[in-house]
Amino acid sequence: MGPVEPKVVLDAHRLLDQAVAIADDADVVAGSAERMRLYYLAALRTTGAALAVLESRRRGPRGVRNAWRRLDAQVGADDRLAVLSAFFAGHSGLRSRIETGLVADVPQDVVARVRVRLAELIEATESVLAAYEQGREPLVTTVSRRSA
Repeated sequence: MGPVEPKVVLDAHRLLDQAVAIADDADVVAGSAERMRLYYLAALRTTGAALAVLESRRRGPRGVRNAWRRLDAQVGADDRLAVLSAFFAGHSGLRSRIETGLVADVPQDVVARVRVRLAELIEATESVLAAYEQGREPLVTTVSRRSA
C-alpha cells in the first residue's frame, strides 16, 4: 500500500461534499424529473470521489470515460460499488431523456429508489475514503443485488 496523497484526499472530499450538497438541494425540489436529475448528478460526483481514491491505487481502464464502467473496473475494492455502479448505469438513459426534455415526470417510487441508492453510494464512498486516509485497503462488503 502506497503513501496517502493529500491531493487525492482533498479532491475526494471536495467531490463528496459537492455530492451531498446537490442531494440536499434535490431533496427540496418539487419536480420529480429535476429531483431525479440532481440525484443522478450527485451520484456522479460521489463516483468521482470514489474514483479519485481507487484510481490512485489501481489505474482505471484505458480510454474509458464512463464513470460507471470505471467504477466497476475497481470492483475488487468494494462489492457495494459494483452493485451501485450497475444500478446508476441503468438510469443513465433516463437522466439523458430528462436533460433533453423528453421526460418531464418520473414516478415517485423510481425517484425514491434512486435516493436510497445514492445514500448507499455516499456511505460506500465514505468508507473507501476513510480506509484510504488510514492507509488501509477498502473493505470488501456486499449489498443486495436487487434491481431496486
